[in-house]
Amino acid sequence: MRGTWGAVVTYPPSWIAMAAVVVAVAATLLLLEPSPFFTAVTIVVGILAVVAWPITLTATGTLDALRYRAPTLANVSETEIRMLGDQLERLDDRRAFEQLKAIRRSRDTIITLLDRRRKVGEMIYERYRSTTQQIFLVVVNNLQTVLRDADGERPTRDDSAEPDGIGRGTGGTLEAEMVPLTAEDPPASTGAGQVSTLLAENDSAIAVMDRASTALGNAAIGLSSTEATAGMQALQDWVDRAVRGAHA
Repeated sequence: MRGTWGAVVTYPPSWIAMAAVVVAVAATLLLLEPSPFFTAVTIVVGILAVVAWPITLTATGTLDALRYRAPTLANVSETEIRMLGDQLERLDDRRAFEQLKAIRRSRDTIITLLDRRRKVGEMIYERYRSTTQQIFLVVVNNLQTVLRDADGERPTRDDSAEPDGIGRGTGGTLEAEMVPLTAEDPPASTGAGQVSTLLAENDSAIAVMDRASTALGNAAIGLSSTEATAGMQALQDWVDRAVRGAHA
């Protein structure tokens, strides 16, 4: 979350508005050559116009949108997610496929709730939009690793039927667009123990997102809720733990 003036200063229209005020004041003083009294009045009006700008942004909801605007994260297209889902569905162990469906549902629920609040100008929890997406990307990355491990256990699999770059760890489109939390790509085969760990991590991510969406859905729009705040903060706590674990 940015400070008020930090958000105002980094908003491009602010510079245009300030420039317009400066030009208007300077033109008035140079062209009209007013008396000292009206010179002072012109300067005061210019100062008031500058002060009024943040108030205008606040009244329109623009300032809140700027303060709570989340950083842009990489995304994956629905087509790529469907391709990954098709491959996970072919695995004997359906846990990974069910996790993909669950994390998409959880992510979409939270985003829908945030969109509903943003439409009425409420930005209390908007900063957690990117956190939600980051958790989604971590789970997808884990599922890719699970798929690579399954491919390693089945060397006779017909790879020609697979979309390029999905599930074989070859730097395909899905992996290229993600923002992994790990410092390097996972190995081609991770072993049953590591796969179980990744699936357990996914389960915890889905659980924390489900709790957050329930708390956010029960919170009244326009008011801060202790339960919703705790639920959304738990999302950030989960990401922080995932980052520490990745670099441990």
